[in-house]
Amino acid sequence: MVKFSRRGAVSHDVESHLRQFLGKPFSVLDEAVPDGAVIRLHGFAEVPNDGQVTMVTDGLASLARQRGWARRDGYAQELLFVLDGQFMGPDMLDFVMSCAVRYAQQGRLLSWDEPIRLDVDVPSSFGMRFLLPTPAALFEEDFQFVAGPTGETNFCLLVPAYEVEADLVASRGPEHLYDVLEEQDVDISDLRRSALRTRGHGRAGQQPAGDAGGTPEHGLT
Repeated sequence: MVKFSRRGAVSHDVESHLRQFLGKPFSVLDEAVPDGAVIRLHGFAEVPNDGQVTMVTDGLASLARQRGWARRDGYAQELLFVLDGQFMGPDMLDFVMSCAVRYAQQGRLLSWDEPIRLDVDVPSSFGMRFLLPTPAALFEEDFQFVAGPTGETNFCLLVPAYEVEADLVASRGPEHLYDVLEEQDVDISDLRRSALRTRGHGRAGQQPAGDAGGTPEHGLT
């Protein structure tokens, strides 16, 4: 995983942008949030790499602009998950959609330096209880943003993570995390990967996540 280098966003609606860069979805699911707004979840096979599945929302950015929690210039986000295809199934689809619905209900943008604490483990994982918002740097630069008449949309990649990795973001910042992911050649699509080796990367005296002074977070699911 590498950091992204941003270019100017090309003007498209979200769905046509996804099809241009990711191809034809194998699945399109709609889900209504409690107030009636609809979120769409697109699933794409064999992207960004062979054997991987990408799931991405459509509707969250427009909802953020309508409800007033987009940035003043109209910047808003759609959520993106990249998983090894072996982990796909009904439980994973339900999990991703539940994250999207909760995001809509919370009504605020995600930040790269704010890990998301989950109430349950990521399905199929061995103890991953965090999602780390990151740039969608697994994809080509022109994909990562799309422009529209009401503002720019960023595709925010949510990386399933262990607590020690969320602590690393809290103590050293997201840029340091990206360096460690690249240094250790981590496959973020593998939900059963080992946790990052963080010896020497943390902060002296750091408290565990959830204690005062620990990992900043808000919850999903």
